[in-house]
Amino acid sequence: MSCCEGKASNDGSDRLEESGASRPFDGSATGWLLSQAVRALNTPDKEGEAAYGRSVELLRRCGNDLAEVVRGIFRQTRSGDSPLRWNLLYVVGDVGDESAVDFLVGTALTALPEVRENLGCETDRDMEILVSTMAIHALGSVAKRHPNAADGVLGRFRAPSEGPAG
Repeated sequence: MSCCEGKASNDGSDRLEESGASRPFDGSATGWLLSQAVRALNTPDKEGEAAYGRSVELLRRCGNDLAEVVRGIFRQTRSGDSPLRWNLLYVVGDVGDESAVDFLVGTALTALPEVRENLGCETDRDMEILVSTMAIHALGSVAKRHPNAADGVLGRFRAPSEGPAG
């Protein structure tokens, strides 16, 4: 079977037809801006740093649906693309979007895959540990920008017999 079987055009030409590939950032202006932030985050020069800073600032001012856009991208990339999810969480933390707190807590508390022995240090579990750790880091960043959000997060982990922190 050819790698292109079923993908060639029906008109006899040699062009390939797009097969509905996933384009997770194309759903909204916030998604596009988020893609620019992720792209700039991974650019190793001063221009990339400046572009990343601009993207984060624009997301702070205009990305009212940032948490929902990131949730949607996570649903599309649920397993397998840990680096993308790590990058998204990094951006959410830098933006400091208070509406992302529940999403970040849920991501941090997501069950990890089972341990698989003798596979080295880059198993699915290891990648998911990195994603969970970044969610915790992002929570810390959001809490710095929004102290009330920190109180809400900490309240979830307080024993029922403990009252509010005083």
